[in-house]
Amino acid sequence: MFHPCPKSEKKVKTCLCPKCGNYPFAEKYCKWHQYMRTDKNIKQTQQKAVRLKARKSTGELELFNNIAEERGNFSEISGIFIYNLKPSNFHHILPKSKYPKLRLIKYNVIVLTYTEHQLLHFGNEKQREEYAEMMLNAGYQVDWREIEKRKEMILNTYITTKI
Repeated sequence: MFHPCPKSEKKVKTCLCPKCGNYPFAEKYCKWHQYMRTDKNIKQTQQKAVRLKARKSTGELELFNNIAEERGNFSEISGIFIYNLKPSNFHHILPKSKYPKLRLIKYNVIVLTYTEHQLLHFGNEKQREEYAEMMLNAGYQVDWREIEKRKEMILNTYITTKI
C-alpha cells in the first residue's frame, strides 16, 4: 500500500530556543520565548515594579503563639499532635467578620489539624463523621461537639457582656 507522506519525512516544528521543545507560537518561538524575537513587530513590554506595602499587624500571630505555648501542639478536638503549628491550624469559633471584637480573644480560637480545619469550613456532616470514624480506627477520639460547646460558652460569656 502506498503512503503519500512517510513518517520519516515529516518534521515537527519546535521553538528556536535550544532548550525548548514547544510548538512555535509566532515567528518560530513558543509563547514563553517571544521575548527572543528580533523582528520589529514584537512589542517591548516592561514589567512595572510591584510595590508591596508592609501589612499592618493584626495581633493574631502573637495570639496564636501565646495559645500554642499555653495549650501545646495538640488538636483540641482529637488530641493529635501537630508537628509544625501554622496559622492554618488555628480556627476562630465565632467568625471574625461577624464578631470583630472577639478576633483577639483566646477562648474564641481553637487549635485544629489542617484537615480538621478544612472539614470544619468546607466539609459536610457526613465527611466529618467519616473522618471521626477513620481517626477512631487510628486510636483518636474526635469530638466535633467541642466546637459547639465553646461557641455557646463564648456567646454566653462575651456577648451577654456586650463587648
